[in-house]
Amino acid sequence: MAEKPIQASPLIGAAIARHFNYIKRTYMTLISLLLVIALERLTTKSNIWRSETYMLPYLDFLRSKGWLYTTNAWQIYLAVAMPTLVMWWIFLNLESSLLTLVLNLVVLFIAVGCPHIRAKFKGYLQASNRGDFAARDLYAEELKFIPANGISFGQHMVWINFRYYFAIAFWFLILGGTGAVMYLTARLLESQAPDESQRKVAARVMTILDWVPARIAACGFLLVGHFTQGVKSFSSYLFDLTISARDIVTQVAKSSEEVEPDTMDCTEEPCTLLRLAKRNMMLLLAVTAVLTLGGWIN
Repeated sequence: MAEKPIQASPLIGAAIARHFNYIKRTYMTLISLLLVIALERLTTKSNIWRSETYMLPYLDFLRSKGWLYTTNAWQIYLAVAMPTLVMWWIFLNLESSLLTLVLNLVVLFIAVGCPHIRAKFKGYLQASNRGDFAARDLYAEELKFIPANGISFGQHMVWINFRYYFAIAFWFLILGGTGAVMYLTARLLESQAPDESQRKVAARVMTILDWVPARIAACGFLLVGHFTQGVKSFSSYLFDLTISARDIVTQVAKSSEEVEPDTMDCTEEPCTLLRLAKRNMMLLLAVTAVLTLGGWIN
């Protein structure tokens, strides 16, 4: 009795469909990241494109429930998880690749960067250039720079750049728009904590979320800066579980760039270190593009 031929066509068709779906998801992530970074640099965000427009009402809701005044870690975890799960559910139920791309673009554009901080830093530079040191110090205070913390103003700006650009991009690459919302929510909860005890609880979440991207960013500083100068501090921090993400980012950035704070020119050091941070962001985009084209990330 003759055997029936194997029906290979449906199997091949399904494999091809899965392959093309993989390609679409992978390239959509890269395209979204490239477009948003370019748009954020070239445009000025109106209120509708700012994260505060959507997150501050959520914070008001948490205050009304008393969750911002708690030292219960599980409530903070749940406060981060709720918008994250909502965004995950929305993406899960989108059947159109075009809608997924558009929503990713919108979420990432809202999450990345901070126009208020950019405006304050611009004011700091302008005040420094015209010799208005009182205004300069006021802008530095508004940027939450505390000299007693042991880091320079340039290192402080590198840390801000990391949290508003690099870390957002990292979690977007890992989890898409859901990851960007998760990191944005956790960062906002930490910054809006009413006192130190609540801030420490929220900081535990940020410690987890910052651990991997901080070390990747530090590694990038070595590659786009002075490798031999920065590698010593980087190697001592790499597997140190006690060091904070801020310390590894700021210290490796300083070690990877030849610049010292100048009392006569307060703009040189922060501008030099921010150029280093921007080169590091470009490195992340380049590595992402190579890994995407090679099919190693999805």
